Amino acid sequence: MKRLLFILILTLSFQSFTKADDIKDFEIEGMSVGDSLLEFMEKSAMEFKFLYKNKLYKTTFFNNPKTYEDIQLTIKSNDDSYIIHNITGKIYYKKDYYKCLQNKIEITKDFQSLISSDTKKQSEDNVKRSADPTGNSYWSYDAFYFSDGSVAQVFCTDWSEELFRSKNYWDELKVGLYSAEFSNYLYND
Repeated sequence: MKRLLFILILTLSFQSFTKADDIKDFEIEGMSVGDSLLEFMEKSAMEFKFLYKNKLYKTTFFNNPKTYEDIQLTIKSNDDSYIIHNITGKIYYKKDYYKCLQNKIEITKDFQSLISSDTKKQSEDNVKRSADPTGNSYWSYDAFYFSDGSVAQVFCTDWSEELFRSKNYWDELKVGLYSAEFSNYLYND
């Protein structure tokens, strides 16, 4: 797992020795917010789902990632250029929320060392997940808000025993990069 964490941190790194002040300075699996999804996937391999209410954005998943178990990519539904507005890498833990939290802390420290001091940070622990109708799932997160409105976020979800049994939900670590436009959309949705 230490090797995986090292690769994860290395993947988040950028080439310059200056501090990052823009979400585009970060990559997940070689992809950045603002890149065209067409650079990484053939149209025929893209299977989109509408995960958001008004279908302004659509989401696909990247097959065979190297560092993560899943990569979720979101673009605007009407964008012929397929510009990426969100990249989220996921790692799953079978009922091991503690290990997820340990890795979240390490990744957050690395983010802090790479991000400009102008960037605002927000953290919360043990927040109820509204996606769980039982009310027994929680998440903890660290979010970094850039001056342009873009966001980088690291979070762990501790899914309830009920969702683990009924829907096979595993605890998960997510590292997400959000464009300012998409972040604003999520906040106001």
